[in-house]
Amino acid sequence: IKIPDLAKMENMCMTAYNMAFKKQMGMSPTKYIIKLRTDNAKELLCSTNLTIRETGAICGYDDVNFFRKTFKKEVGISPLEYRERFSIL
Repeated sequence: IKIPDLAKMENMCMTAYNMAFKKQMGMSPTKYIIKLRTDNAKELLCSTNLTIRETGAICGYDDVNFFRKTFKKEVGISPLEYRERFSIL
């Protein structure tokens, strides 16, 4: 997902799109995308046996270290810790 493409689809400049999105959603488009990816990762970590690398890749992260760092920043614990605490498997 590329934010400039979304802005273009709405026939808006990036600044106007970012402002309108934030007004409607309460967060920037970038923050919203990170939230969606993190929520998806949390679901996969709890309900599958995929590796952390595979989970990150499915959620749109090519770099597993960046996935780990972003996940920990958003959730407060690492993907592995999250799996250990909340897995239903």
